[in-house]
Amino acid sequence: IREKKQLDKEMKRTDKWLKMLKECNKWFPLGARYHEKMVDRVWKGVPDRLRGTLWYILLDINRVKKGQKGKYEEMKKMGRKHSPDMRQIDLDVNRTYRDHIMFRERYNS
Repeated sequence: IREKKQLDKEMKRTDKWLKMLKECNKWFPLGARYHEKMVDRVWKGVPDRLRGTLWYILLDINRVKKGQKGKYEEMKKMGRKHSPDMRQIDLDVNRTYRDHIMFRERYNS
């Protein structure tokens, strides 16, 4: 019974967040009409499946990408070339999780 209540709560929150994400300009920019309500909802909890999307919006990744074109790829290449940790991660992921959806493109030939 407790799990069902938690699931119902999560689904209601997910519905609210999906509506908010469709109307970003009303909720997320500072000074937006419903910004304070959005902050309250963040404190109540962001559904797990929407956290990545929310971070993308809150960090204004589109603006950052435009301002630093090519920087991410450059940093990624440097990390792969010089980091012993990245080499070990590559070995481990290739050996253990190569079929995971997040890694298929990189590790499956």
